[in-house]
This record gives sequence, C-alpha cells and structure tokens, in this order.
Amino acid sequence: MKTQIKFSQMNAIKPNRLFLLTLCMGLVSAALAGQPDGAALQFWSGKYPSDKDSSQRSLFKREPLQSAIQTLLPKAEIKTLRQLTVESKVQERGGYLVAHVCRPHNCPADAAMVVTQPATGLVWVGLFTREEQRVSTRWYTPNQEGASLPIDLVDEFNHRH
Repeated sequence: MKTQIKFSQMNAIKPNRLFLLTLCMGLVSAALAGQPDGAALQFWSGKYPSDKDSSQRSLFKREPLQSAIQTLLPKAEIKTLRQLTVESKVQERGGYLVAHVCRPHNCPADAAMVVTQPATGLVWVGLFTREEQRVSTRWYTPNQEGASLPIDLVDEFNHRH
C-alpha cells in the first residue's frame, strides 16, 4: 500500500523542521559563544592589534571591543585613538588582553591602553596626553558593578609616561 501525504500535511512538517533547525543552530551558536574567551586570549596574545583574525578583522574592529569603544569614548577620543598607530604586541595578563598604542614620533606624549576581559566582554580604555601646558590621563570604564580593572594594569599604564 502506498502512503500519500497531502499538501496540508507537508506544510505541517516544515515548521517542525524549521524549529529543529533553528534550535540546533542556536545550540551550536551558544556552544561557540562560550569558546572565544580562551580562543581570543590564545589568538591575540603576541599579535599586534592591527593583525587580522580569520574573519579579516583587527582587534579593535572585533566585538565587543568595537561597540564598547564607540559607547565608552566621546567622538573626539575615538578620533584620537584612531590616530595612535604605533602599537606593541597584545599581552595576555591574568585573563585580560592588553594593547598599547601611541602616536608616531610622539609615544611619550600621546598614548593609549585598551584592555578587554574576553570572559566578560568588558573593555577599559586609558588615554594619556602631554601638551605644553597640560598633562591629562583619562580612563573610560564600563558602568557595571564589579567592573574594576586590576591595579597592576592601571599602574603599568601610569608608569609608561
């Protein structure tokens, strides 16, 4: 005996398949979302912030850094950060990725430190400027409970100038 499936029965099957496919994709995405913490530390540690990852994005163009920088910094500071093109290799420091950048031919007077904690997605940006009549150190930090940067990282930035 041959089984025939009516058109209305086929349409009933498709939403179930779509639901299962969506569920599977969600589970895979969730599993992958949990991996980048360690993977990010391994990939970026020892590389320059301008190096590209497999998706051809530099460190500051990756999420959550790109969004955090846009949210944390005023437009003028974002412009300043983009002008700081001399860079040191990214360091992994106790679960944090630390990137130092500075202005070409003027590193002692114009520099920044960008710190991210891949496990939480939190980002901190420190900027230092020395001009004729003014010296300024500014920190932009996440507005979140318990989002304090380890003091040794703050001290490291302060002692570079």
